[in-house]
Amino acid sequence: MPSLDKNIIARLEGLSLTYEQRPILQDVNLAISNRDFIVITGANGGGKTSLLRLLLKLIKPTAGCVTYYSDGREVDALHIGYLPQKNMIDSRFPITVSEVVASGLYTSRATVDANARVMATLEMLGLERFATRPIGELSGGELQRTLLA
Repeated sequence: MPSLDKNIIARLEGLSLTYEQRPILQDVNLAISNRDFIVITGANGGGKTSLLRLLLKLIKPTAGCVTYYSDGREVDALHIGYLPQKNMIDSRFPITVSEVVASGLYTSRATVDANARVMATLEMLGLERFATRPIGELSGGELQRTLLA
């Protein structure tokens, strides 16, 4: 087996996907390294979402494989976050932007540190002015950034 670059975290090899006998993706090969920034563009129906779902192992390929690595060794999973374009969030739910962000923290109780982390995250995504705003008053993009935070 050839030596693997220790920065590679995922490899797609010969990946193909067929849906109802229609090819969606064919023979996709890609190596993703730690700290890569990748943009996937294309026409509607071009397979962008399918490629991401394959990469995340949310669906199985018709052919080929997706392999994850950590320090050059194959692993079963990676810590990957995924925020789809469409979501089933009920924007009428009475929760504020900062409460949504706080809900993503690992701690189960509010602390000074947790509050500081929430504010730092809001600032990083340009949402600090929306901290007390109910999510029902956000634009689509603001809601997506809130969910990402």
